[in-house]
Amino acid sequence: MAMAALGETIDLHGGGNDLTFPHHECEAAQSEAANGQPFARHWFACRNGCLRGHQDAQKSLGNLVFVRNLRHMHDPRAIRLALMAHHYRGGFEWFDYDIDEGHHPPGPPCHRGTALQRTEPGADPGRRAGRARR
Repeated sequence: MAMAALGETIDLHGGGNDLTFPHHECEAAQSEAANGQPFARHWFACRNGCLRGHQDAQKSLGNLVFVRNLRHMHDPRAIRLALMAHHYRGGFEWFDYDIDEGHHPPGPPCHRGTALQRTEPGADPGRRAGRARR
């Protein structure tokens, strides 16, 4: 199915780390056996979150929080900021008050205009800075 829609090799394949073996390994083996090409150039596995009482997050337990449901109640920008507060491989326990961090993030607001105002005159945007300045 992936080959029909995306070609023989896909750029990025992602999923939960609980699916690495056997699901992702079998998927790669079948694909590579079928066409002799790597199935994915990069693999991205994230840890599942833990919810309510440190239980594993599982659809069958009904303890998952879906972004599609959060979008009906919250600004997508706030959801993004709340999720970015957690490392993608660290796993986390989601609480309803986590969204407050997204609505009212600590520190100054991040705006492109603010960053442009702090750029030194004559700075070359194509050159990488060796060390970040505050």
